[in-house]
Amino acid sequence: MPKYYKISKTNKDLNGAVETVTTQGGMIKPKRQVIRDINNGFNVETIDKRGRTAKVMNIDGHSGKYIRTIPNNRKSDNLSNL
Repeated sequence: MPKYYKISKTNKDLNGAVETVTTQGGMIKPKRQVIRDINNGFNVETIDKRGRTAKVMNIDGHSGKYIRTIPNNRKSDNLSNL
């Protein structure tokens, strides 16, 4: 099994928080699995419609763990825009 995957779509709750992601290969993963994968050494990236990528990282927030892309100058590859 590869130690990387690319996220091409997100599914969000009513508040806009990511609940699940869909990988480029069509696999649906809950956010907690993505967090676990990153903690276990997986390289996780987003991929936008133009094929541009951004690395995904875990964040320990005040309301728990969440995932986000490493900031760059493109909005199209942010998790919130997939």
